[in-house]
Amino acid sequence: HWKDWNRATVESICNVHGDRLEMENGKIRARYGHSISLVKAAGVGVPPRRLLHGTSSIALPWILQRGLQPAGRNYVHLTSDMQYAQTIGEAVEAPAKAVILEIDTYISRRLGISFHRANRHVWLAVELPPSVVTLAQANSSSIQS
Repeated sequence: HWKDWNRATVESICNVHGDRLEMENGKIRARYGHSISLVKAAGVGVPPRRLLHGTSSIALPWILQRGLQPAGRNYVHLTSDMQYAQTIGEAVEAPAKAVILEIDTYISRRLGISFHRANRHVWLAVELPPSVVTLAQANSSSIQS
């Protein structure tokens, strides 16, 4: 079905998903890697004091015991946007429930953990220990610096 695609179609897809894809010099590239090791994260940045991670209630005991790990991806994906974290968390299948975790980036950075900014609200980290992960209070639309 790719035969019906043209440059305008590809450009519109890149525009719609501009926080994940970019088009430069006629080539499309992912802004950050999921499972492809050739895609590298942007340089190290200073994130907001707290970031969020949407996940499944079934994974919660494991995460609270072992921390957040990439689980088949290159990085743990975090966000500063509560609505986005909830959307990710709500993608779980029943009987699991959505859970939003909060990551203390100040303590994480003091532990030597680096954060990479993927787009305006997505941040990446290799892994995070349980000591920096708590349950979030889902009462704001965005975490501020």
